Amino acid sequence: MKKCLAIVILAGIIVIAIGCSAPHDNPLDPKSDYYVPPIPPYIPPGIEARVRSVHISRNFPTTDSYSLIVEAWSDEPAAIDSVWITYQNQPRVALSWTTQGFWAALFSASYFGDPRLGSVIGQPFVFTFRTTEDSLHTEGPAYLFRVIEDTPQLISPIHGSTESPFPLLSWEPYEAGFPFDYQAVVILTVEQQFETIVWTSELLSSTETEVQVDDSLVNGDYYWTLSMIDSFENSSRSKEGEFTVVESDFR
Repeated sequence: MKKCLAIVILAGIIVIAIGCSAPHDNPLDPKSDYYVPPIPPYIPPGIEARVRSVHISRNFPTTDSYSLIVEAWSDEPAAIDSVWITYQNQPRVALSWTTQGFWAALFSASYFGDPRLGSVIGQPFVFTFRTTEDSLHTEGPAYLFRVIEDTPQLISPIHGSTESPFPLLSWEPYEAGFPFDYQAVVILTVEQQFETIVWTSELLSSTETEVQVDDSLVNGDYYWTLSMIDSFENSSRSKEGEFTVVESDFR
């Protein structure tokens, strides 16, 4: 009996020894010579996202509107299949691909239940990117840093004045508690139905109060607007300044 028990114990020791020294052939075993580590999900480089506010003041009708734009982009856009934004407990919203080469979505103030978006400042927006390889990547949170409630005040031209093909656009000086630039835009109107942007200024210093249109405008009806744009791309746009170009009046 003792001899049989010794044989069993010895056999067990041999099995354990063989098991410890046996090669690991399982490719999922990290100790195996055949181990294949899992491939991490591909994250395209240069993924970024931002949230910015837009305030637009209008003459006709006399109103002010506030909206919010979310934008996302990547250094390798072809590797991104789709992008979503999530705000608090709201259902996620898909962003659309733009001709400018990034994804974006526009939200009116009513989406947030706040007509001037003040309650949205500092709240987190989370972006989700799905790659073409079907992996998901979360970016953010991104935050709205500012809503610009003041708007630039135009001096000239306004109220349908007659101007030369190279009008001088002027506005009242404004001092804000943050750095910003101005940008002027001139729009041609046809029978008050069709509008075409015909001239856009470069970014202008916050200390400037006028800019000359350097492209000759054809005869017609126009209006121009002036926007304040801060370092986070938040913007506030003036009411429209209407004018008419009649080249013969300046010959």
